[in-house]
Amino acid sequence: MAQTLTTSSGFGFNRAATRRGLYGVGVAFVLAIAMFALFPRLDLATSALFGGPNGFPLRPSMLWEDVRQFFIIVTNGTILLLLACWLVIRLRKAPGKGRGAFCQIAGFSAFAYLIIPIVLVNGMIKPLWARARPYHIDAFGGTLGFTSPFELGGQCHSACSFVSGETSALFTCATLAALFFVPMLAAKWRVPSLWAIWGLAVFGSSLRIVVGAHFLSDVVFSAILSSAVVLALALRLSAGPDLPESRTSPSKVTAL
Repeated sequence: MAQTLTTSSGFGFNRAATRRGLYGVGVAFVLAIAMFALFPRLDLATSALFGGPNGFPLRPSMLWEDVRQFFIIVTNGTILLLLACWLVIRLRKAPGKGRGAFCQIAGFSAFAYLIIPIVLVNGMIKPLWARARPYHIDAFGGTLGFTSPFELGGQCHSACSFVSGETSALFTCATLAALFFVPMLAAKWRVPSLWAIWGLAVFGSSLRIVVGAHFLSDVVFSAILSSAVVLALALRLSAGPDLPESRTSPSKVTAL
C-alpha cells in the first residue's frame, strides 16, 4: 500500500523532468517501431556484423561471459542489497526520517525490479513472443527461422529472445539510479554519473547482440519498455508538487 512520507531533498525527484523523460521515451518507442518497420532486415544485418553461418565467434569467449556475469551480479546484487536494507529498516520501530526515506526508495526499487525484468519481461513477454535467439536461427548456424519483433514467433519454449531480460535489468537499475540517487550527488558529479550509468547499460546490452544472444530490436524495445515503466510507476506512486532540480527543504514522496 502506498504511503506518503516526508523525505530529504536527496531522495526527491523532479516530477516535471520525469514526465518529460517519459514523453521522450514515448517518442523513442514510436521511432523504434518506425525504424524496424521500414527496415525489416535491420536485425539480421546488425547480427551479421558479429556472426555468420558458423555462429558467433565471441559466443564461447570466457572473457565476455565474465563481463556478462559482472553485470548480472551488479544488477541483481544492488536490488538484493536494497531489499535487505528495506527489510531491516521496516523492522525498526522508529527508523528516523532519513532512514525512513531511504526505506521508501529501496522498497520502490525492489518492487520495480520485480515487476519489470522478472514478471513483465521474463514471465509474460518472452513466453508470448516465443522468438528464437540469433544463434538458433538458420542464418547463423541454427535450425529455426527468423521472425520480426512484430510477430509472435512460436519457435521458442524457454529463455526466448524478445525482449532482452538482461537489458531490462540494466535499464531498470539505470533509470532508478538516475531518478533517485544521482540527484543526491554534488552538481558537478551528476552529468558524469549519468553518462557512466547509461554507458554501462548500453555496453552491457550491446554485449548481448555481439555474442548472438539477442537481436538489436530485443535490446532496443527492452530498454524503452523498462525505462518507461520505471518512470510511469514513479509518477503514479508519488505525491506532492513538482520539485526543482535542487532543493534544501523537505519534499513528499510516495512509494511502497
